[in-house]
Amino acid sequence: MTEKDVPRYESPNFQGFEAVNATGYILGCHGGKVIHGVVHYPVGVQVDWEKAACVQALIDYSYQPGNNPVPVPAMKELYGQPYIERFERLKNEPAIRRTLDGTLHHMK
Repeated sequence: MTEKDVPRYESPNFQGFEAVNATGYILGCHGGKVIHGVVHYPVGVQVDWEKAACVQALIDYSYQPGNNPVPVPAMKELYGQPYIERFERLKNEPAIRRTLDGTLHHMK
């Protein structure tokens, strides 16, 4: 599968070098902004594809109304298998685990 680019936004003042780890990717979702339910990252910053998929799955799962959330088709198409797997894991985790998992994900 060829990875498409993650959604982006312009941020000329973003100081990406402070948030980059040894691999050259930003840490967690540093610099990401949720715009209309989709996490966007600053233009020009390398983003770990799988982490971006997991963050988007957490957002989509957490903020859908009702008791039986389903993957968002556009995000499913964009991120593919990592997004689907994360979404399915979230459906099977107890609420406290999802909350803790989401909090820890942002700290990595």
